[in-house]
Amino acid sequence: MVESSETVTVYSHTDCDGITAATVLSKVLERLDMDHEVRIININEVPEVELSSDLTIFSDLGSGQRVHENLKSNSRVLILDHHPPVRKMNFTAPSGDFLEINPIFYGMDGSTHVSGGGLTYLLAREFGYRDLSWMGLLAAVGDMQ
Repeated sequence: MVESSETVTVYSHTDCDGITAATVLSKVLERLDMDHEVRIININEVPEVELSSDLTIFSDLGSGQRVHENLKSNSRVLILDHHPPVRKMNFTAPSGDFLEINPIFYGMDGSTHVSGGGLTYLLAREFGYRDLSWMGLLAAVGDMQ
């Protein structure tokens, strides 16, 4: 989903966790030599997000918002969030590609077990970027976990 995208936009929350999560994602995309844009937004701005990039990534937000209602047939959305979701684990979008990774789906407590930045670090680790682990820890501290 990530590597096959030409244009990527990252939307992340305005707190320490969200900003750290966005930084981790930006580092990953930069190392993959992918053009991308990062936007730091408030939760109430999520419904206004236009899914115009090949891939739209939400970090530290998106699970509690109905972003799937904005999907178009060519939309691809990745959500990396630890907040309570409005969708069920195996949600299938009527159009577009949609993947939501949330620890709550796996019986973990999103308020104490992992932060948004922690989730983005786990994605970075899948690409071999283990040197970003300190950012996952910073996000957890910033989210008082």
